[in-house]
Amino acid sequence: MANFQDGASFRINLTNVDQVQEELQSYQAYKVAMAIKIYWPPILVPCGLVGNVLSFCVMLRPSNRRMSTCIYMWAISINDTMMLLLAFHEWLITAVNTHVWNEWECRIGTYFIAISLQQATFQVKYKVSSICLFYLF
Repeated sequence: MANFQDGASFRINLTNVDQVQEELQSYQAYKVAMAIKIYWPPILVPCGLVGNVLSFCVMLRPSNRRMSTCIYMWAISINDTMMLLLAFHEWLITAVNTHVWNEWECRIGTYFIAISLQQATFQVKYKVSSICLFYLF
């Protein structure tokens, strides 16, 4: 049993998962969150992919290849595309219920998510440090 500061308490019996699911579905915020989870990714992913491909093509122009900012944006578009494809794969599995993640899908998905997040962090640190060094010297 969980006790809260205002004195309210509730109990979740984990042996009856269906009852907990029915209880969750009675809350309006849960309904809104599930609607967003189901309907938002099919709109966001194609728009993001088109934007990333266009960005990638513009940054690969010969006049832009020499600028460090364009190389940085080129790398970000590749990283963002990988994250969008992983998010779409996760959406297909959870929202559409195509199948359950098997062991290798889980390992590969976790690996690529970790690589994408580390790469994005590295890119931001690199760009900020290069800007700071440019203005200091």
